[in-house]
Amino acid sequence: MDRWLPRTYVQGQYDFAFVQEVANVSHNRSNAELELGYFSNTNWSVRGLCAWQRTHGGIDVPVPRTDRYYPYHDRLAAERYLQVGGGVAFGWGANSSAYLVYKTALSGANGHRLNNGFTLGVAYSFSTLR
Repeated sequence: MDRWLPRTYVQGQYDFAFVQEVANVSHNRSNAELELGYFSNTNWSVRGLCAWQRTHGGIDVPVPRTDRYYPYHDRLAAERYLQVGGGVAFGWGANSSAYLVYKTALSGANGHRLNNGFTLGVAYSFSTLR
């Protein structure tokens, strides 16, 4: 993207999971993620994030203990969500960086709600490619 917006990047992915049926219920799922970032200098970057999931099939939860799907309700939940967030990263050297990311849910069903999620991490690449 350097041609249009210097020092920016965008990356995205989509995957479809073919999940083994449980109790004769299909619960395949689609996931997509999008990230847009900007390098303010050689060490610091900021990013915006979006994550989406949709289960194809599955069941709505909670279910009563007497329901035939109760023993499998966690695996069969028709979870769906839309999450957004942002973060900063600091890189030092060619292979090392530390990052802090914040995410929250805009919508969701049949899963645990993400109100305020923080991730703090360190990344190191063992690659010798440059």
